[in-house]
Amino acid sequence: MAASRLLGLKDRVERDGSADTIGGLVPLYLGKMELDGHSADGIKQAKTCLRRFVLSFGDLSPDQLTADDIGDWLARLDFSTRTIWNHWSQARQFFNWKAVREIAKESPFHDQDAPDKSDPDARKQILTPEQMAGLLALPITDPWIKCKIVLGGFAGLRTCELSRMTYECIDAEYQEINVNAAQAKQGKAMRPRSITLQDAVKRHLPEGTGSLVGNSKEWRHHRGMPEEAKLGLERFPQNALRHSFASYHLAHFRDPAKTAFEMGHTSPRLLYETYANTVSRRDAARWWTL
Repeated sequence: MAASRLLGLKDRVERDGSADTIGGLVPLYLGKMELDGHSADGIKQAKTCLRRFVLSFGDLSPDQLTADDIGDWLARLDFSTRTIWNHWSQARQFFNWKAVREIAKESPFHDQDAPDKSDPDARKQILTPEQMAGLLALPITDPWIKCKIVLGGFAGLRTCELSRMTYECIDAEYQEINVNAAQAKQGKAMRPRSITLQDAVKRHLPEGTGSLVGNSKEWRHHRGMPEEAKLGLERFPQNALRHSFASYHLAHFRDPAKTAFEMGHTSPRLLYETYANTVSRRDAARWWTL
């Protein structure tokens, strides 16, 4: 079925004359990813990044794109450094595709250095204990928002993981939150993990059954928080809850291997590069007593 869809898409692209443009080739590339059995999450990320790539360069032929064009495009992306790196990586993989290499004999990515993955502004994305206390005190009527605040800040769960998890993933007997491979960010490629059920989660998590985030569509947007939850900022800091969990967990429990495991990382290296010494032990102690 995927092969027939790909053939139909290729025929349509050839008829409308866009077969040799980036905008015409990207749908074919995504169809080839599906045909090759890439994970749904991998295809979704490629779609998101390449959609923005097409908005800037869709009318160009691959051989018209230059390294300077790519550098300017990356500079205009208003995202975290890791997200910008993901955009660079997805566009580079597209240019490594055989169909594109036949048009652009030399990839412009050969002359464009990879952007830095590390985030120099990580400290700005960490909530203070006072800010977290303010979030917990909000008169929130949507339980999924409270779940996001509590399980993001005190368990380090990603929004995409919350979307796939249920209350049954919280094991009160063994005092842990279980994330299986299908629920993790990388899907089946990720190892299952368990997260210690901290007292702060037990104090603040709304009671419920079934899905942690319900059937609301709004949870999908990482800024889908009430206006007052923006903490006086223009927007809620991106990934602030998970960044805060990592920082305060590492500072308080002083076990980088455990923090890495609970976050779903394969090694503690990223923790040292991004989160080590970003908060004081005094603030970390206050965080876990909220």
